[in-house]
Amino acid sequence: MTIGLGILVTGGFLAGLLFWQAFNTGMEYTNSEQFCVSCHTMSHNEAELQETVHWKNRTGVRAYCADCHVPHNFTDKIARKMQASRMYHIIVQIKLLVKCRQDVKCCLTSWVILIRKKNLKRNV
Repeated sequence: MTIGLGILVTGGFLAGLLFWQAFNTGMEYTNSEQFCVSCHTMSHNEAELQETVHWKNRTGVRAYCADCHVPHNFTDKIARKMQASRMYHIIVQIKLLVKCRQDVKCCLTSWVILIRKKNLKRNV
């Protein structure tokens, strides 16, 4: 039994569409605030965020985590998400070593400054 070229191409095309949809859904979920604050290292940030103009302002426009912390260009976004997944494990290690929350906050602040410098160099 042989399978026609048209069926193989159509099957490959449909499989590619399904893969892309699953990939895109995953990317959108990781850009959501629900995902950002689900991490135990970020849980206190939601309360802090609610006190800022980013959460509530006179125009009613909200800034979401991904608006500032994730590049909008696709290739930069993928690179940033790969960096973030590596940095997450480093932050967890730091948190295990450092007992005081202030020290952890200092370490995280240093990391944020480093990321901002890299983004400024790339004009993100």
